[in-house]
Amino acid sequence: MNKLVFLILLYDPLFAQEIQVIDHKIIKDIQPNWPVIINNVLDDSTSFEFVLSLDSVQSVLEGYRVQVLATRYIERADSLAAIMKNTISDSVYVDFEAPNYKVRVGDFIDRDQRKHCSKS
Repeated sequence: MNKLVFLILLYDPLFAQEIQVIDHKIIKDIQPNWPVIINNVLDDSTSFEFVLSLDSVQSVLEGYRVQVLATRYIERADSLAAIMKNTISDSVYVDFEAPNYKVRVGDFIDRDQRKHCSKS
């Protein structure tokens, strides 16, 4: 009896399936109706095409920053950054690099400038 039930359960999915053949030549894909995007920020004289057509150069410099704090809590990082912005003249940054928020100071081009800042 158990063998019969096992055989029925084993071969039943084979006979329960119906084979369907899809003819890709007759299927028509309907194009979606995309919404119209209205840009209220740029007028016609400063359209995206015009802005992209401008010849602009972007330079990227490598540099150094002094890391002051690494914490998992954004409140601590933001409060220290606010205190440091009022205390020092250099730029203060709060970056998230999983899993920590890092408070970094300065925009230094070389290590000598960075070392001078970290000593003072």
